[in-house]
Amino acid sequence: MKKNKINLYHSSLGKVLSSRKRKVALNSIKNLLDYKELCDVSDSLIKSIQPLNFSFFGNPFPKTLEEFGKGEMLFKPLLLENEFKWTFLSFRKFNKEIIKFLSLKHNFEKFFLLGDYNSSEKVLNEILYDYGYSIWYIEAKFLLLEYQNKSEDQKEFLSEINKANQNLFVGTLAHFLSFRTEKNLSAYKYDYDIKSLFSRSKKDDEREVRQYYSFRLNYFENYKLEDYSMLLVFENCNSLIDRYLLSIDLLKVLSLEKDTQDLAFSKALYLFRKTKDLNLLPLLVFRDISLVTKEYIDIEYLKILDFYYTGKYNDAIEKIKSYINNNPSNFDLLIIYIRCFINLNLEIQPILGNKESLIDQITIKIYKLLKETSNRSE
Repeated sequence: MKKNKINLYHSSLGKVLSSRKRKVALNSIKNLLDYKELCDVSDSLIKSIQPLNFSFFGNPFPKTLEEFGKGEMLFKPLLLENEFKWTFLSFRKFNKEIIKFLSLKHNFEKFFLLGDYNSSEKVLNEILYDYGYSIWYIEAKFLLLEYQNKSEDQKEFLSEINKANQNLFVGTLAHFLSFRTEKNLSAYKYDYDIKSLFSRSKKDDEREVRQYYSFRLNYFENYKLEDYSMLLVFENCNSLIDRYLLSIDLLKVLSLEKDTQDLAFSKALYLFRKTKDLNLLPLLVFRDISLVTKEYIDIEYLKILDFYYTGKYNDAIEKIKSYINNNPSNFDLLIIYIRCFINLNLEIQPILGNKESLIDQITIKIYKLLKETSNRSE
């Protein structure tokens, strides 16, 4: 470090150790040090002062609704890079926990799409036990209750959240997520409600909060922001799981803009090395084809494409059925499955034969839509 930087660093470090103006000092360190230096400092300080674990890492696994959403926000950010550094301290410390969560999350989503709600519930309970409450858990719980036809239980859970947790962010997000998980809610209605509520006030001091809600509730529609750094600042009060998942969404958005692609690539590469999260591979391969791994290339998927494009529709149908049972989240294959039946002039057959499964419900709806479009074109 240069001399001026060293002086600033030691001055800030002294304030942290003295506990007076600790937040100001931590904010100075966050904006002053590079990531390696910040890692060294955090490792050293948390050994000396146990309460600093909360300052650096927040409450990564809140065990009760009452404590969920509590954390320290370190003032208005200067640079997005600095907020990533601070957030990534937690990912570095708890990378093994993230790896296990991603596996459980995959299992929950798999069972849910297959219509095996009992297994979904068991996995969700395991996630709650191991990782505590999170915005992700709240939405998953709402979704599961809705598809278990337990709408009253869903309302009771929302009421429980509002009674136990006084955090404005948690309550507002839970309110909208309970709507989003309703079967009969129109996506257009949901988007309209978000836009009408969070664009109503034009006050500058509320702009960042409104942008956070809009991005958090539907980043597909609300991803163009002037400053993304406040998203990370607000999210640092939530669980480790929420911070990680929001960071992934943010990296996807940053990878779309030429000015931020280098930043997105470097952060995605760091996280992939820590977590082996396969969701990061498209961001990496987009910039560097040499990073293609055997996990990125799905041989079974390629076999299905080969069957389909060579006219072997019956073979493709059987292969897709087998594939979907193991990996139901690949919705691209539903289109190919449906087109196989259309090309064979056959009525569609459910993939799973389970009327409770979302996979079969989605397949039937897409089939009717494509069949109608095909008939009109004829």
